[in-house]
Amino acid sequence: LLALSIQGFINMFIVGLNTSILPLYTTNHIGLSESESAFGFVFISISTILFVYPAGRFGERLGRKYVMTTGMIITGAALFLMPFATHVGTYYVSMIINGVGVALILPTWMSMILDQIPSGNRATILGGVGTITSFGLVVGPIAATALYESVGPGSPFGIAGVLICLNAVFIAFVFRYHFEKHRSRRAEYRSAYYIDQTR
Repeated sequence: LLALSIQGFINMFIVGLNTSILPLYTTNHIGLSESESAFGFVFISISTILFVYPAGRFGERLGRKYVMTTGMIITGAALFLMPFATHVGTYYVSMIINGVGVALILPTWMSMILDQIPSGNRATILGGVGTITSFGLVVGPIAATALYESVGPGSPFGIAGVLICLNAVFIAFVFRYHFEKHRSRRAEYRSAYYIDQTR
């Protein structure tokens, strides 16, 4: 649960990063107009909407951990690509890739959170997880602007990409038996004994 909360924090950190410095970066260093910069958020939203439902289905069939960590790596790749965006096309491609990664993360992350919470105190624990994740919205803009000014304009994207990829490895290690449990549970539900008992 702590590992998933850290993932939520990093997600919100990236949201804070994007909302605080991305328009400034695209305007000053890629040379986009304000409308072109804003249109990138349309692309990330559309790609998220298109992929979020299939991502949930893939999570149930393939294993949630694998779909979520794949989304984290895809999001990391989009962040690494951003400092190399030199024109509007590259910027839009990066935003679309980011949207696909977010779509893979969101439904599987929430379902894995719910898997870890006992039924008796879900509201309390979800409140705690929400506090941890929302803190990323506070830290993200502060850290992003500090890195932007002190290290370089592309550094916030690179550091955020490193963070989310490292956490993908961390999640894969912590839930290394999750897929095996998921597969055995599906096999149990399909067994003749289980079907007979539920009639």
